[in-house]
Amino acid sequence: MTNPMGPSSPDQQPDQWAPPGAPTAPPSPVGPATPPPPTPAGPGAPQAPTSWSAPDQPGWTTPPRPDAVGGGPAPRAPQPAPGIPDPRGYAPQPGIIPLRPLGLGELFEGTFRAVRSNPTVLFGFSVAVMAVVAVISGVGMFLSSDALLIGGLDDPQASIDDELTAVSSQIAGLLTTSLLSSAGSFFATLLLSGVLSIAVADAVLGLKPTLAEAWSRFTPRFLPLIGATILVSLIGTIAVLVVGAVLVGVGFLIASQIIGLSDGGGGIVLVILMVIVFVVLAVAPSLYLQIRFLYTPITVVLEEAGPVEALKRSWALTRGAFWRTAGRLLLIIALTGAASGILSTGTGVITGVAAVALPPTVFLPLSMSLTFLLTSVIMPITTAYQVLMYLDQRFLSENLAPALAAAAQARP
Repeated sequence: MTNPMGPSSPDQQPDQWAPPGAPTAPPSPVGPATPPPPTPAGPGAPQAPTSWSAPDQPGWTTPPRPDAVGGGPAPRAPQPAPGIPDPRGYAPQPGIIPLRPLGLGELFEGTFRAVRSNPTVLFGFSVAVMAVVAVISGVGMFLSSDALLIGGLDDPQASIDDELTAVSSQIAGLLTTSLLSSAGSFFATLLLSGVLSIAVADAVLGLKPTLAEAWSRFTPRFLPLIGATILVSLIGTIAVLVVGAVLVGVGFLIASQIIGLSDGGGGIVLVILMVIVFVVLAVAPSLYLQIRFLYTPITVVLEEAGPVEALKRSWALTRGAFWRTAGRLLLIIALTGAASGILSTGTGVITGVAAVALPPTVFLPLSMSLTFLLTSVIMPITTAYQVLMYLDQRFLSENLAPALAAAAQARP
């Protein structure tokens, strides 16, 4: 596995995607030290980057063709039709996307190319992980539902206290199973997002990491990713609670004035409308923060940033690009939602037959397991799309594309 620094030895460990201005990380203790980047083939040719930091340019500039600077043959790139100028200029394409700011169609095309380029990691690993979670959750649900439905409630000699104790114990078991299932889903989602992000980022450079390579590069980032995710959740929760408390106080004062000044049902209608507006306003901070912190998990994994630094990086990358980011995210949510609906139709037939033919102790675990497996099909698409959104934003704001093109060209 190679990285943008273009190590000459396959035994070397890849360096991180460093944020702008970050110092180069020390070499990994495993394998030999990273050699200096190779000498360009001709005068003026681009140098291979020593980290994933941003070049000196403040934003996107069209890179020169390699043959114009003596750099040798360029990586493959899509060419415009004869007689039709390319509005974006020349762009090398060593992997799944051209190394320049992407259009919406190219973003979707790159997403599906990423999935096709490495299906073993993106789909196979995703299905395997979610299958394990589905089995564990299904077994727990089976045991809990079996105890809840048939355990201890049919004894005619049992007292009321005994029945209440049995019900409490069964409900506690069901809640424990739900918590374990939620925890398994949480950790599985983080695990998949990290490994899949690495695979997609490598596919941009025309690389195809094995599952073992992607896993070894992700494992040091697992704990920081957990910390960043918890931190984002806490910030979002606090924001909603603070805004909600303010809105409740203001809403109570306004509602009391409306009801006091209005006669009949008109005041009640106004209060209901006001409640709806306030609910929307209370949810708005969470949605806003979700967009601003969208790239936090990606920067933790690819740039090896800490939780706090990753939040700052995501905030900086989305500055001035909120609506663009929100619109693109909404499109992939709509697409995956439609795909989930189609797949759910098939699983709905299975669960419908199971509900009739099987007892609840079997039907409920089966339904939960199918839900987890459905997630394993959708998640690679969502992750690939968001990683390409992240790179596209860096192409625009940090002019990362020429550095990636030089790194791809410098690979042996």
